[in-house]
Amino acid sequence: MLQETGECRPCIAQLIDAHRELEQYRLTATDWDVLDATKKFLEPFYDLTLKLEKADVTLDYMQDSMEAIIMHYRESETRHAGNTGLLAAINTSWHSFNTWHEKLDDSPYYAAAILLHPSKRLEGLRTMWKSYTGAATKGVARVKAMWQVYKETRTPLKPTPAAPTKEPSLWERYGRKMNVVPDKDDFLAFINTKPTKIGDDKTPLQWWASMRDTWLALSALAIDVLTPFSQSAVSEGTFSGTRRTIPWERATIGGGLVEQTECCYDWQVSGLAYITQYAVVDSDDDGDWEMESQPSSSDSTA
Repeated sequence: MLQETGECRPCIAQLIDAHRELEQYRLTATDWDVLDATKKFLEPFYDLTLKLEKADVTLDYMQDSMEAIIMHYRESETRHAGNTGLLAAINTSWHSFNTWHEKLDDSPYYAAAILLHPSKRLEGLRTMWKSYTGAATKGVARVKAMWQVYKETRTPLKPTPAAPTKEPSLWERYGRKMNVVPDKDDFLAFINTKPTKIGDDKTPLQWWASMRDTWLALSALAIDVLTPFSQSAVSEGTFSGTRRTIPWERATIGGGLVEQTECCYDWQVSGLAYITQYAVVDSDDDGDWEMESQPSSSDSTA
């Protein structure tokens, strides 16, 4: 609305000039400056909202976006220090924003999305939270506690060693004591490694999918953490789209079939699969109807 109002400023002036009874609604130069400053302040929120609504955006973008907004608040506070009215509105907005920003600490998944991002890891988390005393240490502790519970369900159990047939000698017992190697913690080993650039043509999920043989349990945790959408816009859009799948005439269709139909449609639209289309035809006019495949939009069908 503010964007369109600014573009229509000359037309608004001409309209008021032509109708003097509207003179009381004429905006001053100061009023237009306030509208322009408000539009510029809101633009980052608009841009980030559209960015986070995309289906290929992983959960780590949420934390990055929050920190970017905080930087925007601080810059705006300095830029509009002399504008009391606009500054009060910005501070009110910042207070409301903080109530949501603090909720990121309620779940370890947001910090985990940064720590398990191959291009960020612990170094990225420390850089992001360097202005918060002890925040990175607390974030690592929360994720590590989640990892301790998670890896017990993912890491294969070690075989129980066979009972010795005879009592070991002194030399054997000494050798076992000196050769004990502590188990390497995959989580700590990964986050303390230098960040790796994965390239613009590959997502963090694709990188982890290719590293399953190297990081067994940790890759499963990373995929679980990075898979959820940053916002619910994609899920809500899919839910709303099912109204075309379930019209009144098909109100008794089961949930499993709805899920299969929506998945097939999404896979076909995204190019992950091509669905063969069929039609019921009577090819030789003998009254014997049969299913016949129709040409697909792609050479390959599934």
